[in-house]
Amino acid sequence: MRTAVGKDYYAILGVPQNATLEEIKAAYRKLAMQYHPDRNPGDAAAEEKFKEISEAYEVLSDPEKRRRYDQFGMEGVRGQTWSTQGGVTIEDIFEHFGDIFGDFFGGRTYQQRSSHQYRPRKGQDIRITLSLGLDEIVRGVTKKIKLRRRVVCTTCEGKGFGPNAQHTTCRVCHGSGQVRRVTNTFLGQMVTASTCPACGGMGRSISDRCPTCDGESAVWAEVTVELPIPPGATEGTTLRFNEKGHAGKYGGSSGDLYVVIEEKPHPELRRKGLDLIYHLELNPVDAMLGTEVLIPAIDKKVKVKVPPGTSSGRILRVHGYGIPNLRNRNKRGSLLVYVSIWVPSTLTETERRLVEELRAQPHFSQKSPSRKKGKSFFEKLREIFS
Repeated sequence: MRTAVGKDYYAILGVPQNATLEEIKAAYRKLAMQYHPDRNPGDAAAEEKFKEISEAYEVLSDPEKRRRYDQFGMEGVRGQTWSTQGGVTIEDIFEHFGDIFGDFFGGRTYQQRSSHQYRPRKGQDIRITLSLGLDEIVRGVTKKIKLRRRVVCTTCEGKGFGPNAQHTTCRVCHGSGQVRRVTNTFLGQMVTASTCPACGGMGRSISDRCPTCDGESAVWAEVTVELPIPPGATEGTTLRFNEKGHAGKYGGSSGDLYVVIEEKPHPELRRKGLDLIYHLELNPVDAMLGTEVLIPAIDKKVKVKVPPGTSSGRILRVHGYGIPNLRNRNKRGSLLVYVSIWVPSTLTETERRLVEELRAQPHFSQKSPSRKKGKSFFEKLREIFS
């Protein structure tokens, strides 16, 4: 149930709150036919009603928006509807929902017969994968990459046509923006529709096209893009760079560039979340007496003190030498040093004699009191690598 007051989108469409998506779509289709601008030319009230039912359909046809609306009312979808974005026109509504009208009015939507077919259009987005090493992930890096993308045509300055261009109805699709093909099958005639290749679905043709871009407003080019990658952008992180995608049409803004981070393996370190893991091998003497070792971290070598009596499987934590938190630069993971003790496979006579002497000492006797039982070797491994 909604917890905040505001517009009742269910009442606007005339459906119950538990209505299915098909019921919502059918209700919108019925009301859209009733208040369609082409059926109510010059009727401002009908146009407002058309916008209102489109706003309701926009929210209720989207599962996530509908969930937030049901829980929080208008507060849950603030800034995400026609009424709150401002400047929304009938053409914008048809651009988003034109497919639901099917063959209304002879197969042509309001948008296709509007005088604004050549209004600005945003360019398409680009998605790439960028490989980074652990040092680049920890410190952050600025990458320069080459992209092949559509850029604004300099001949027409992105307009696509000259100042004296004439717009005429497309002679191929007769203004519908689609071409239909009838195929005879054993089940009867099948009708398929596709975007008109002559006008690109615009429904109109244009004269005085730019000779460089052929009226497309943009041309293909190889460009170098500079990408500042912040510290902490680990494997799977997706970064968005505004207007680094393909150029728009007819003066529209460029699309965005989405960069997915891929992590290169490090020769000595592994990553678990924001922590870095290093495998340290100690000889039995250093493990018994304790020692200091230099551990490779990303920024520098870190001196780590190994306490006396360190057993195999122990994990030493060094705070502040892991991966930075992408959302909170003041937080950073740790360097985890996983200790394993190696035993020499062969001994000299002197070494064997000394070890035999040690074995006879009380602390090396099997009768000595056992240490307090802690986590097993496999439990510690599971904690690190799971």
